[in-house]
Amino acid sequence: MSDRYRELLREPDLRREHERETLREDAISNICGLLNSRELTQAELAKRLGVSPGRVSHLLSGRRNLTLTTLADLAWALGMRVELRLEAIEDLASTPALNDRPIIPPWLKRQSDRRDAAAAPSASVGSPDGGGSKPARRQPVGPARQ
Repeated sequence: MSDRYRELLREPDLRREHERETLREDAISNICGLLNSRELTQAELAKRLGVSPGRVSHLLSGRRNLTLTTLADLAWALGMRVELRLEAIEDLASTPALNDRPIIPPWLKRQSDRRDAAAAPSASVGSPDGGGSKPARRQPVGPARQ
């Protein structure tokens, strides 16, 4: 990242827009990558979702904001689920959080620890959750899978 770009990101409005665009681009890139790797067309994805191919094209063009619900629907149609993770911005000067206490809430730390344990090769040894306890997962609503 160039020094000029870093300097621009210190402007709160530009940093906010950068974070929005990065998230939107990452989401669209992941969905498009799944489509390509599975050799599926946008028309096939539209059929799975019960929407028009134009709607899928519009969503994946990046011209429109994706809601979390829409992103979850797109992932579901591809047999995936979306996992949300918050990460600290290194340079808080460009955010309203500059003077916040630098503390990680316990619930966020637990999420991070579980993710780290699941990623570690030894996490599969012993208990199914790598030694820690996991909160109960919500049961899906609808017909049981076969």
